[in-house]
Amino acid sequence: MSLNIRDGDELTIDGKTYPIARAPKWEGASMNTIAFRRRLIHDCVVTRSVKGLKSTVFTGKCTAFDPVEPDLKRRMQIESPFTVKQTFIADSGEFVQLFVEDIVR
Repeated sequence: MSLNIRDGDELTIDGKTYPIARAPKWEGASMNTIAFRRRLIHDCVVTRSVKGLKSTVFTGKCTAFDPVEPDLKRRMQIESPFTVKQTFIADSGEFVQLFVEDIVR
């Protein structure tokens, strides 16, 4: 199964929904390790809205949120007035790094 997650999709963790600012596939060092799998502690759902209808793109586990440093935010070309956080999801050895906006309502 290929992780088909795009910018603009929404990530829901613990009942709170976050817009996804960037969703690059992780091409860095291999994360297919037991240590990484142990970090996948949160149940999550990624949804996509098409013509007003939401569909589920991914259901699984993700890591806890980590803060995004200003330098990384610039390199990822994320221009947002909101706090940006990152998490990772995995499925069948494929990894995606998600950058989400924490919009306080």
